[in-house]
Amino acid sequence: MVTYSQTMHTTTITPLVAEQVRRAIDEAGLTKAGTARITGTPRTTFKRQYDGHQPFTFDQILKIMDETGKPIEYFCPIPDLTGGTT
Repeated sequence: MVTYSQTMHTTTITPLVAEQVRRAIDEAGLTKAGTARITGTPRTTFKRQYDGHQPFTFDQILKIMDETGKPIEYFCPIPDLTGGTT
């Protein structure tokens, strides 16, 4: 049985969500600085999140969803047991 852990979240999920955020921002023609402003996040914090080193908050994802028009599912990659996404 696979259980959720903070380590799994930080090492597996956070970079996958960050990749989806980067894609959504790029596809919407937004900038990192503009998206940081939209989410109310300091630029240095947003950069760590954007680079996949720190998780985005649910509130930030909701604001990014509103700006990019992407559904919540877009930002919720599900890792498989081999480390890929399904």
